[in-house]
Amino acid sequence: MQDQDLHLQRLLDGALSAPEAAGVTSQVASDARLQARLGALQGLDAGLQALARPMTGASHQLLLSRISEALPRSAPPAHARVRPADLIMALAVLAFVMISFGTAGSLLHGSTILLALACVGLVSGMLILVLAAMVRRAERGLLRTWLGTAVSLGPADLLVYRAIGVGLSLGGLYLAHLA
Repeated sequence: MQDQDLHLQRLLDGALSAPEAAGVTSQVASDARLQARLGALQGLDAGLQALARPMTGASHQLLLSRISEALPRSAPPAHARVRPADLIMALAVLAFVMISFGTAGSLLHGSTILLALACVGLVSGMLILVLAAMVRRAERGLLRTWLGTAVSLGPADLLVYRAIGVGLSLGGLYLAHLA
């Protein structure tokens, strides 16, 4: 849809502010092609309104049941093994975390904030390492709730969590060394 068509449709729908509607109306008044396009859109709008039926609660339920029937019943199968792309992702996450800690260490060298950041990094990294499997299960449940369908997470997801945990832990140790 072109921008002019979008503006014309929004004018018909009453979705434009008063200044925008005045601008579009003045453009339509000065352009015969836009007048013809607006007339065609008005005819289409009138035809749709003439044929439209109000949707009842039963119609909503029928539509929802048809959508639900089309969704898969079980989660898609997880990857059975870690792929090279998964290793690259885990290494990229690890590198990002380490670079972030290195940057923080060089900027905050010798400050008490650095020691606090080191403690937070070390503790959160160790927690992620220990609780990675539990975090994965929680993530699967949250995604299932949000998406309304079963979600499958493979061993690569656990690898990324572990990479984050190692990165945070090593970063925390590095910052503690600098402090």
